[in-house]
Amino acid sequence: MAWTMQYTGLTEFSESLNELANAADDIASKGLYDGARVIADAIAEAVDSLPIDNRYMPTRGKPLNVIGRKDLHEVKAALGIAKFRHEMYSVDTSVGFDGYLSRKEEKYPNGVPIPMVVASIEHGSSFRKKNPFIRKAANAMKAKAQAAIAAAGLKMVDDIMKK
Repeated sequence: MAWTMQYTGLTEFSESLNELANAADDIASKGLYDGARVIADAIAEAVDSLPIDNRYMPTRGKPLNVIGRKDLHEVKAALGIAKFRHEMYSVDTSVGFDGYLSRKEEKYPNGVPIPMVVASIEHGSSFRKKNPFIRKAANAMKAKAQAAIAAAGLKMVDDIMKK
């Protein structure tokens, strides 16, 4: 007695798997962007919550705990998601600040670097109190960002597999 086996739909399934493999980079990029957007939105809200005072000047023994209103708006506008880096089997990006304040100083004739201002707020300095707003915002939204990454990836996988 001879055995015969018949499978239906394997060709379509195989084609879907090939399409899924070809789209892996796009799936990872879409998920990563959605997760980075969640973190960037949380950091933008944290920037809005920083204490503001336009008359701030550090004095010996009284470090700053504030930022000027104009500086605050420029810092918030400088927040962004970096270009994606594709290396071997991974996709990376970062959320951060870029650019210069319009306020120029003798040491910084092109303007004070915004990443330096943000670092002095986040980690503290000789004239500014530590206010870790980035770390708090990122940690608070980590689970939500991971969920957004997974949801975006699964949606794209489902779309490909249902074709």
